[in-house]
Amino acid sequence: MAKIAGSNLNRSSRTLCRYRKSMREAGDNILDQQLALVSRKADKGNREPRLAQNILELIEKIQIERHNTPRAPSKEASYIEFSGACRSAGLNPCSKRTFLQKLRTSIVKREGTRRAYQLNPITAFLHMNDHVHGVRPFEIVHIDCTPLEIVLRGPNGTKSLGTVYLCLAMDAESRAALAKHLSFEKPSARTTLMVIRDLVRRHKRMPEILVVDHGPENNNLQLKRICSLCGTSIRMRPKGSPRSGAVMERLFGVTNSQFIHLLDGNSKIRKYHRSVTKAVRPEQFAVWTLPALHGALDEHLDLIYGKEPHPAHGEAPVDHLHRRLLETGARCNRMVKYDRLFMIETCPSPTDSETRKVDPIRGIKVDHILYWSDEFQHFKGNHPEVQVRIDPWDPGVAFALVDKKWVECRSKYRSLFRYLSWVELRYVINDLRKQLSVKKLPLTEARIAAHARVLVPSNFDSRLRIQQEECRIVYQSLGLAAVNGTPPEDENPFLKQDVPLPAEPQEIKALPSPSEPTAPRQTVAARGTLPPAAILPEWSFDDDFGLL
Repeated sequence: MAKIAGSNLNRSSRTLCRYRKSMREAGDNILDQQLALVSRKADKGNREPRLAQNILELIEKIQIERHNTPRAPSKEASYIEFSGACRSAGLNPCSKRTFLQKLRTSIVKREGTRRAYQLNPITAFLHMNDHVHGVRPFEIVHIDCTPLEIVLRGPNGTKSLGTVYLCLAMDAESRAALAKHLSFEKPSARTTLMVIRDLVRRHKRMPEILVVDHGPENNNLQLKRICSLCGTSIRMRPKGSPRSGAVMERLFGVTNSQFIHLLDGNSKIRKYHRSVTKAVRPEQFAVWTLPALHGALDEHLDLIYGKEPHPAHGEAPVDHLHRRLLETGARCNRMVKYDRLFMIETCPSPTDSETRKVDPIRGIKVDHILYWSDEFQHFKGNHPEVQVRIDPWDPGVAFALVDKKWVECRSKYRSLFRYLSWVELRYVINDLRKQLSVKKLPLTEARIAAHARVLVPSNFDSRLRIQQEECRIVYQSLGLAAVNGTPPEDENPFLKQDVPLPAEPQEIKALPSPSEPTAPRQTVAARGTLPPAAILPEWSFDDDFGLL
């Protein structure tokens, strides 16, 4: 054994001769001579596959057709199928260890893209110079909806009103809650537009980028139009990627855990639904109403959550929002005036299409209801298509975009429809459509008005009228409801109409002629009686249906 100079390693003389030979063959370059001394153990061994090609093809076939499928069999089951397939083909199967080394498992094909998304690493940033949550307030604002884990009751101790949904707008940079909307309606275009309406009412500005998910409530032309008018870009979160809205999802979780779960009637126990007994059902302890919850949630987001230091920047979200607005500038070009025009722009369009053809004689028709404006007389036989908006709190009024100006169009039954919400009117139309389809009668505007007058909306759903009235109480006081303001309550035909009317048609007094003085309105004398005939045109009767 000989010792290599400058090291403690002992090598045989034969090894040293091999080193010298390798260095001589490498040439005069010192770097090449040293690389020639690098160990080549990795090149040792037989690199040729030892399994037969037909065995490898069979493993790949089992992997594609059996293992990586939604049935998701275990590796043991896949090897059993592989062994059976080998015997059927007259082949000798390889060992289980070798089979598992060659088998490739795909989480996407076995458990779906969402499960694979959960196992992927979290993306820290999109681009090197792109801040995920912006650098100033109102640069990036998230809007999303979630059901709240609480059971609400109606006024006067009425029963549970169903699930309440919270639609929230949050500033991504400061983590402050900017606007909200509570309702019993599932997320729709109306809820998103109402949140934008509340955002402008509170802060008098629109964000630079609006981040929403791919829900159907965000895929509408009204949202794109109002954002285009205000210079706001819409950014859609990737499908099945909740981490893109992590700040909003975290706020929902904090709101539920730190506020909703501390209230009487919270429904967090329902996650153990098999263990819930009658004594601990949330409905037994429901004491909160929608107006009360709206006020309490407003105070929680502003004075409790908004004043506690946030771990994102070590400062209260509300204080951070105000401080950063002073530091980064007011940006008055982002200001939006909250006026009648903005309220019209945030009204939803009809469900099927946002445009309607104008009839110069009859007007525009939305869901078999005609709306008329004197501006339509100027079309003189033309039938242009105009954009249409329906006031969700006053369906007796529609707005048409004529010559780049919104024109108010009214139904001749507006005195009745103004006391219904668009949701209640949809219940009336859908119920009447089912009845008339059986009798093969046409669905007309007069029949809809008669059906709405005779049958109160509570006949379709006992909670519907209470739900809509609770929402109306909240948003009328904030100025977020009807564009034309609050209708007078003393003329409400549904005020005392709480029970169904008798099946037999009653005699209805006709309207006086234009020359005769109109009698003063009278309130409904008793339950089950018809409201005064002065609010509707003259009626007639049909043998097949009753009121026309």
